[in-house]
Amino acid sequence: MDLLTILVSLADDENVRVAYKKSTTGAIGSVAIGGAGSIIGLLVAGPLGVIVGGAAAGILSYTISRSPGNFRNLSEVILNDLSEKQKQRLFEQVVKAVSKMKKIRGKNVIEQIYMNKEAKIVALNTTKTYVTKTLGMTILK
Repeated sequence: MDLLTILVSLADDENVRVAYKKSTTGAIGSVAIGGAGSIIGLLVAGPLGVIVGGAAAGILSYTISRSPGNFRNLSEVILNDLSEKQKQRLFEQVVKAVSKMKKIRGKNVIEQIYMNKEAKIVALNTTKTYVTKTLGMTILK
């Protein structure tokens, strides 16, 4: 079993999801939508319109933020978004991180990631860090 396949499997097992950085700009857009809804409500219906317009804008913002384009499974990102060069760097970083573990030194790293729970955790955490730094994504809990 190759390392990327193991990382994809680990990410799926843990149901790790990522958000693109553009989703944080979506938060700014949500604030703008909320403000606009409140102002329109105020102009149309007075003080009560602020409440109704704000609530309607909040629902719209929530709907927009839940769109599937902003969030993806980490496994999909590993398979589809990383270039071959990035996959190679990820491979190297995971091997380096796992190799530093006392129980792993001198052993087959890929085999140990497959069999050793601590090595799996280190491999997955290294993958999360790599995706966060390289692709500018945020890991969702």
